[in-house]
Amino acid sequence: GLAQESYEDRAARLQPKDIPPLIQKAQGGDLSSQVLLWLAYRGGHGVPKDAKKGVPYLRQAAEQGSLESQWVLSTLYEFGRAGLPVDHAESFKWALKAAQRGHMVAQHNVGSAYCEGRGVEENLEQARYWYTRAAEQGFAHSEWMLGRIYYEGLGVPANRDEAIKWLSKSLAQGHVPTMRILADMYTNASGIPLQPQFVFDLERAAAQGGSHAAEFEVGRFY
Repeated sequence: GLAQESYEDRAARLQPKDIPPLIQKAQGGDLSSQVLLWLAYRGGHGVPKDAKKGVPYLRQAAEQGSLESQWVLSTLYEFGRAGLPVDHAESFKWALKAAQRGHMVAQHNVGSAYCEGRGVEENLEQARYWYTRAAEQGFAHSEWMLGRIYYEGLGVPANRDEAIKWLSKSLAQGHVPTMRILADMYTNASGIPLQPQFVFDLERAAAQGGSHAAEFEVGRFY
């Protein structure tokens, strides 16, 4: 039924005649109309494409508690898109709201913000907490970051076993940066592989996979 249809699919079918009633409903506080108008302006469905005009509707939806809208607004501030300035504090504020309600990628980005002191004061304990929340939902990039934290001893005592526990999870998802760090862990200071076949396989797989770490960071609405 209609309820099962995604917002993106509904937005793609919008005609110019559908827009005025949506604006009326959105101004009256209707959440789904607000989300649809953001998608309409962002994609040029029923209106000329102009993401900047859609941002007020996205913000209204985020303020009403739309999880995906909070996350998308965070990414717009992160990268300075849709006419918004780059504003790491504002990006963090919206990512945290989404993260607290279980949004996996937002949890990872909150972890990164705490790790790098971006938009919030650096706090490695909080970084580890949020990376762990996302990793427990199976987010490979967070599993990898936890592996690095425990391998390098970032804000915790270095713990090789704990590092390998998390890195084996992200490795199972074919995560390329994980292959690199594991190859490093199994190579001694003179550059001699401790488990040559394992290290060779990791490096070959990493080369075949390329390195697309950035793809993990970008919200799926964009």
